[in-house]
Amino acid sequence: MWCNRIKGTYQRDEKPLAARRVAQEMACQRLSSLRLINPTVHLEESHTTFLNEFQERSERVHPGIATKPHDHFSDFVDMLRAASMGEGTPSDQVASSTYWLVDSNDEIVAISNLRHELNDFLLAYGGHIGYGVRPSARRRGYATEILRQTLLKAKARGITRVRITCAKKNLASAKTILRSAGDVDDEAFSQITTRSSVDTGLSFNGMSDPIQSSGIIGRGFAIQSEVR
Repeated sequence: MWCNRIKGTYQRDEKPLAARRVAQEMACQRLSSLRLINPTVHLEESHTTFLNEFQERSERVHPGIATKPHDHFSDFVDMLRAASMGEGTPSDQVASSTYWLVDSNDEIVAISNLRHELNDFLLAYGGHIGYGVRPSARRRGYATEILRQTLLKAKARGITRVRITCAKKNLASAKTILRSAGDVDDEAFSQITTRSSVDTGLSFNGMSDPIQSSGIIGRGFAIQSEVR
């Protein structure tokens, strides 16, 4: 259970025991209230503020499908639904399912996009799963949680080996992927991108500091992993 991972994290914390326990319980409650849902028109405002936070920080939005242009939000939601069924998908793209991770206040805290298969471009650059966390909601375990739940969606689709990529300097994303039982596949693009694979039949490996344990700080890579 994910809360067991939280407990291990706070047990290594140097805060007083009582403070660690309070922080642990708060983290568990916060994560247990999260839901992975399909896009809906009812969360238009939350989706707009999600994108605005990236823009305010001059950051690129991940996954990119979240920025698809549209005249009306309902059209955008319909496009995402069609993409999940492979309807209207351009020949150079693949069917994909978009998911929103929402908290107890129905705020979108993270978004993921699961590609149902890989073409040559995705094999090299994008992988099966792209995801992003609302900037103001980072460092709360949401990246690990949305990846965990999206890996379960991949498993339900029969995808047994999930390929995930991240930028060379994105150590936070690299740690998240490796926490999810990821194994480094290779480095490419002049050490810009990391590719990894995740077998959807393995449980999270529980390494306390996978980046340093693997000795890959400052390198780009791709990961594959499994989730029970």
